[in-house]
Amino acid sequence: ASPHYQADADSAPLMIIHGKQDTVVDYQQNIDFAARLESLGVDHELILLDGIGHSFHLEAWGSKPLPASVRRRVLSFFDRHVKGLSPEQADARYAKLLRWERA
Repeated sequence: ASPHYQADADSAPLMIIHGKQDTVVDYQQNIDFAARLESLGVDHELILLDGIGHSFHLEAWGSKPLPASVRRRVLSFFDRHVKGLSPEQADARYAKLLRWERA
């Protein structure tokens, strides 16, 4: 069920954000996943966060603030890939990704 093996050349653009202090999932998995996306020609962006662990939001991990640039990069990514799409168009574009989440 890993996205690494589900990705193909038709995969939707993907942003990956991973804390390098994550003790639950090794961030190397997402470095490898980003390399696979690159080899498939899938538009993607990988952000690795020093000193951040598992499960964070765009402003902080616990009481530790994330760099302001993270939020800007996320918003820029969504502006490039989703802004202007109707909900139906966005659902269609990301249908495969939504199937991964349910797997």
